Amino acid sequence: RDLNKPELEQAYREKALALASRVQGDSSASYKNIKSGAERFFNAGLDMHRKNKLTDALTQYNHAIELLEPLATKSDRIKSTSVFIQSYWHRAQALVELGQMEEAIDDWKTAISAGPSSKRFKGFVPYFEAQLLRCRAENDPVAVAASLEFVTRDVENKGEVLMVIASVYSLASEAEEDDERKQRWLAKAIEAISVVKSSGKLSPPLLLSLKMDPEFQEVRNSAEFKEILNGE
Repeated sequence: RDLNKPELEQAYREKALALASRVQGDSSASYKNIKSGAERFFNAGLDMHRKNKLTDALTQYNHAIELLEPLATKSDRIKSTSVFIQSYWHRAQALVELGQMEEAIDDWKTAISAGPSSKRFKGFVPYFEAQLLRCRAENDPVAVAASLEFVTRDVENKGEVLMVIASVYSLASEAEEDDERKQRWLAKAIEAISVVKSSGKLSPPLLLSLKMDPEFQEVRNSAEFKEILNGE
């Protein structure tokens, strides 16, 4: 079925939801069909996300989660699946990209809770945790920064994790009124970014984020910024 056609999308969604309401635990033969339906909606959302059609992507992620939530209330089995974790992860990411930080918080919490049960995604939990902190920092970056511990543990997505942490420190520096603490937050942001660069993790997307994203404005205003970009 072509989920880009609204009439087919709606018909498929209604049929899948009706099936989901009848699933009883892990033993139901319908379980695989519901999971498959959620995967189709998730993949459609991911395709739209990659095309930067964020609102359309959210619609598809919502459909996937709409199918998955009834299963999650009846069995923990679905929570360790790729489609469950990724649907919440990517919906949260789309919300963040739309600037809806507050709305993304619960999805990051769900991804954090489900991540350790998956061999594939447990290594991403530090990234989910960092993103949750970034969302909370939107309203009170100084308080969030004060609660952070600077961690350089070796995780598979270390660059992304530390850049998110750096963004929290940068926001705290911008919001801080006390000059001494302001410089301390900025120093921590610079330190995290320096670790990313020295470990070879400053990928082109992360470099672009550093150069363009508003949360790094305080870093870009610093004397150290040119040194960080040396050779980039």
